[in-house]
Amino acid sequence: GDKEKGGAAGTNRRPIATEEPDEEPAARTTVARFVEVVAMFQTDYFVCGIAPFGPDRLVAFAFVDGGGGGEANGEANGEADEELERAPSSRPEVRVLTWKNEDLACDALTVKGYESFRAGDYRLAACVPDDDDAAGDDATFAFYLVSPRDVLVGKPRTVADRLRWLVETRGDYEAALEACDAAVASGSMAPDGSMGGSMDGPDVFSWIPKLDDEFDERTRDDRVPPDRRVRDVIADAYIQSHLDANDPARGASLCPRLLGTDARAWERWIARFAATPRALPHLAPYVPTEHPRLADSAYERVLNAFLHDRRDHARFLATVKAWARDTYSVPSMVSAVRRKMEVVGDTPTLREALAELYLADGQRDRALRLHLELGRPSVLDFVQRHGLLPMCAAVGAEGGTRDDDAPTNTHANTLARLARLDPRRFATMLVDASFLKAGGVPAEVTVRALTEAVRAADVRGTRECLHMYLRELFERDPDAGERWHRAQPALYAEFHPEELLNFLETANGYDLADALAVCERRRLLREQVYLLSRVGDAPRALDVIVGGLRDAKHAARFARDHLRRSEGDFDDPRELASYADELWNGVISRVVKVAGSSPALVGDLMDALGDVDGVDPRRVLAAIPVGTEVEGARGRLRRILTRSRRAEREAEAKRA
Repeated sequence: GDKEKGGAAGTNRRPIATEEPDEEPAARTTVARFVEVVAMFQTDYFVCGIAPFGPDRLVAFAFVDGGGGGEANGEANGEADEELERAPSSRPEVRVLTWKNEDLACDALTVKGYESFRAGDYRLAACVPDDDDAAGDDATFAFYLVSPRDVLVGKPRTVADRLRWLVETRGDYEAALEACDAAVASGSMAPDGSMGGSMDGPDVFSWIPKLDDEFDERTRDDRVPPDRRVRDVIADAYIQSHLDANDPARGASLCPRLLGTDARAWERWIARFAATPRALPHLAPYVPTEHPRLADSAYERVLNAFLHDRRDHARFLATVKAWARDTYSVPSMVSAVRRKMEVVGDTPTLREALAELYLADGQRDRALRLHLELGRPSVLDFVQRHGLLPMCAAVGAEGGTRDDDAPTNTHANTLARLARLDPRRFATMLVDASFLKAGGVPAEVTVRALTEAVRAADVRGTRECLHMYLRELFERDPDAGERWHRAQPALYAEFHPEELLNFLETANGYDLADALAVCERRRLLREQVYLLSRVGDAPRALDVIVGGLRDAKHAARFARDHLRRSEGDFDDPRELASYADELWNGVISRVVKVAGSSPALVGDLMDALGDVDGVDPRRVLAAIPVGTEVEGARGRLRRILTRSRRAEREAEAKRA
């Protein structure tokens, strides 16, 4: 028990006492003792005491002083001179060393009056377990650090000490959670992380009883289980710290990681967030509906909290859409929403939420009616999401054929109302449904319903939807809707006139006379030319080309193509030649007639006729009035004569 001391460059010895028995055990009456030095090293501080700390560590009570506070200096100088001359002493230190003088840890101690103490004023007493003591782990060591005014007790720090320091002193919950996991991994804490045994029971954290009381008071039956793991306690405190700091969003974001699949913990924290003003909306997106599955009451608590505050009605609607219908009692929520609507009024958000609940309850008609009354484009999302399109088409078709006084007449314009919201999208939905083999809507049903809707309310949105449906049906399969081609020219002319010519050239089921009347009414000239050509009325077609389009080259091409198609109609070539001559004269006369207002047409026609066999372009010059100016007449004549001479030489060569 004697104290070892070393000077600034002194030597410390680690002695071990052993026993040596006498040669004759029977006659032994005394035990001889001797000391063996097993370690020796130098220090740059005074060692006021040293003790073993496990098999390979030492604990040293160190005094570091550069002002002459050691005992040697105190003996050489007078006491008065020493007090006046030396500087105040530093705080003593507790050092953990290896036997090779390697520092493992160092803590400076705040001792009362340490400024005036010298190395000789400190003592170290150690309570060290025997080597064969079964309880000889770090927790049984105790070191008593003695000064003239204090006695400090030092013990090895346990996992509980570290956790308590991280949580209560630093408030570093993340580090505390990491320390918990590391302690379990290293075996210093039970795998279940219980708070019993070496963890000093429920007194690890002094604030646990207070937190539990608050939980019990606010959540009533949602009591905190007494056998929680240390990690669970830290997690609860971590989340609670954010609620106390008025940061529920951050606290809610921690719940999935900290609560995991613990259903009871989720239910407790749902109650806790519900009891904290404006906190539950932040937790709702994280509440699990599977793995774990919570009690229905927990989900209804969230929904009722949203329903209670008008500011959260949008969140109520979003949550109803997001959660599966079997996570809560749908009838009870229907009743709750209807009661709320009686108090705050029939708001669009609550009406849409009620429609979703009706659908979850199997009341599809009511759900669809509420969405239609809202008149929002989102009703199309609702219809598509829940596969209600066949019902809409069936109801619309039936409703259009019933009497006005029939009770189902409220559904007569179902398709019309949907069509007016977004004609293009609704038409695409209908076409997609028409091509489904199972659960689809036949094209006959859709067209009949839309046609009845147009008759009932002939508005642009409904007609456009009918057009978009037939148009897309035609694009996907031209033969699928041939029976409705008759109605499409008028629809194309109204909504997509630029696509009408392609339809006329491709489709077969429309009436030529009706289509021509539509084109004349809408002044669609190229479409008129095509239809007049189909019916064989070349003169009227030329009138449109020259008088309407003012396109002489088009007129020449039309006449050439028309003659080629008409060759089979004449048995006598002379009749064909006479008809051709009459047709070309008609082209030339029409161009000459408008030459006064469109002089460029004359030159264009001369150029075009130069590429037509059997027609002399000079006939144009002969027909125009004297004095009519033709742009580039000289150059055009030169090209005409050149082509004419080349043709004559080629003809003579063939005859030869």
